[in-house]
Amino acid sequence: MACITKEYVRRILERGREPMEPTSYKVDWSDAPIRHKIYLGVPRLDIPVSGGEIGAWWWNFDMRLRASYAPFDRRTRVTANNGVSHQQEAAGAVYARASTSGGGMYPVELYLVIGADLGIQAGVYHYSSAHHMLEQLMLGDFRNRILGALRGHTYSLPGAYVVATVRFWKNSFKYASFCYHVVTTDIGTLFGSWHGVAGERPELHLWFDEADLNQLLGLNWREESVFAVASLGSVNKTAIKSAESVTAGQPPQRASVNVDFLETSRVVRTFPWNMDVQLEMMNDTRSMPAKCPEQSLVPPKGRRWALPFRERLSTVLWRRTVQKRESSFGRFDGSTGMSRSQLSALLVSALGPRLIRFPSQEDSLHHFFRLSVFATRVGDIPEGAYQYEPQSHSLCEVPGPPLHPFLQYCYYLKNYNFEQASAILVISACPGSVISKIGPRGYRLMNAELGAALQRIYVRAASEELGCGAVYGFENVAIRERLQMEGEEWPLVLVLVGPNKPGSAFYRYVLPTEGLECGEH
Repeated sequence: MACITKEYVRRILERGREPMEPTSYKVDWSDAPIRHKIYLGVPRLDIPVSGGEIGAWWWNFDMRLRASYAPFDRRTRVTANNGVSHQQEAAGAVYARASTSGGGMYPVELYLVIGADLGIQAGVYHYSSAHHMLEQLMLGDFRNRILGALRGHTYSLPGAYVVATVRFWKNSFKYASFCYHVVTTDIGTLFGSWHGVAGERPELHLWFDEADLNQLLGLNWREESVFAVASLGSVNKTAIKSAESVTAGQPPQRASVNVDFLETSRVVRTFPWNMDVQLEMMNDTRSMPAKCPEQSLVPPKGRRWALPFRERLSTVLWRRTVQKRESSFGRFDGSTGMSRSQLSALLVSALGPRLIRFPSQEDSLHHFFRLSVFATRVGDIPEGAYQYEPQSHSLCEVPGPPLHPFLQYCYYLKNYNFEQASAILVISACPGSVISKIGPRGYRLMNAELGAALQRIYVRAASEELGCGAVYGFENVAIRERLQMEGEEWPLVLVLVGPNKPGSAFYRYVLPTEGLECGEH
């Protein structure tokens, strides 16, 4: 029974009424962790993007990185966000990345475990986002080790596995106990962006022997742990091998990466809530469920407002748009609004196909989430609260008191003026129910899907030339009551959207890419 994870989620959602430990924690920005994990004394390799089928395979991998965690420019802009002045200094420089991340912390690390048919030596490599290069950590074909750690539903070896880990301190130094809730969505924003630019989803695994994979990568689970494994195809279908075909000459099964890495923080600490939930995840030995758990959400009622139908973004448009994604941070223009058509595009994009495939279930739209809308200036739709009904593609009015200043009172920070946003999207789900049905890893699953939905909203907003900003820190109980949610349904994130003010001071330095832009080959 997933008692710890369920209690953690309850405390996260009710922290506005009942503060969560540690209540006295203060962020020491002078001792912040390094933004990029860098291994010391190892060979670094350029990503080999040119030359035949192998070069094409690497080009597609490189494209996915540029659509997610690869820094591609340095930006600075006058906004209402805290820390803008510090970002003008070299030590506080922020380099833009295409996928969103809670608090802009980017705690996910990517490791590539490859075989011998991809043009470089088989082995374990770390993607160094600081260099946009691969760091060679250990040689040998360890794909069979990964396959053995996955709990069912995959029977052949791909050309490579991408192992996604989370370095807790990169997020928890800012968010303390709130860290685990945020970092689980970052897995979804990253792989959701891979889905968008590649046109197909990676075969993503969330159920595996976590301790074994941590041992392979030489990780201390209290500092960094494996959260997801993605299978990437080989250069051609005939290169996909069975597990038995690579057993001969396999390195020792208990081999482990043993390489030092750079740590700049003088003090690295852990937080009990994060560690307790993490330990429960690692001790959960269940396999992936055959089906996605269905959620019992009360059907919306009230007056309906029809929305014009909009298609989801094509792969080509994803590639053209993803690097334009950014957070607005208080730049919304309260003197204008957005159209019904633009709102429709955001809602349709948010509820895209699931990121995670289930073995005994056909592809379908999300069963996890409900979308609601606080509309301030959306075409001729009256200001108010609405629930979105995807079947009829309409908004159903939720009666109640005025939105403003209520919404601003529900937000903990000062970097957004809710009254200036044209609309606020609310993504809600039943986390307690998911955890009860499939165990604590259901929490990771739900938040990965949540992150993918956020990434789709951000990219679609950029394509519609709208500002966008997702916030996790708000009074969940009050929002839940205003939207008349019942049962175990809870609002998980708010997404502010609307036109930005024109002409804000802005500087952008694009990093050299030698002509390789996302989506151009």
